[in-house]
Amino acid sequence: REASITTLRAMARDSSGRRLTGGAADREARGQFRFAQEFARQTPLDTAQVLDLQRQTSAAGFSGARNREVVQAAADVGAFNPNDPSAANRFLLGLGQLRNASTVRLQDLRQTSQAAGLGENDILRAIARESGQTQRQGESDASYNSRIQKMQREGRFTGAQGVEGVLAALQARNGGALGS
Repeated sequence: REASITTLRAMARDSSGRRLTGGAADREARGQFRFAQEFARQTPLDTAQVLDLQRQTSAAGFSGARNREVVQAAADVGAFNPNDPSAANRFLLGLGQLRNASTVRLQDLRQTSQAAGLGENDILRAIARESGQTQRQGESDASYNSRIQKMQREGRFTGAQGVEGVLAALQARNGGALGS
């Protein structure tokens, strides 16, 4: 327990990504540990597996409530891919690369979609919706897909929008909240 809290304390960041110290880092680490215990009780994962996902998520740059949301998403990916033990890890790697990129790159999108078991077009559509680009009245699906693919190639979607789109597409596939 203490070793896990020490690790979580060392990785504690505020919402802007700055490292927390002292009491703030301790509070964040203990909150993350309590979340891991509670989430493990609600899912087939054990606390050690949740803590491992939290460490990977923190290393990818997610903190606080976003860390928890991404851990829940990674657990969903693992549950949807029971025969692929590395799916959740690859998903976290791809999501971290999206988060840290200035624009949505096709290779990051492809890695994340394959790990999550989602279609690239489904994710790209979710990214477009998250950025306010909806299908126009009378616009065919093919035309809409072509338009948003062009926008992606031109770098018009940010990495942050990519993360939001991936999480939205995953939630839509689940039919409920992440981690459910």
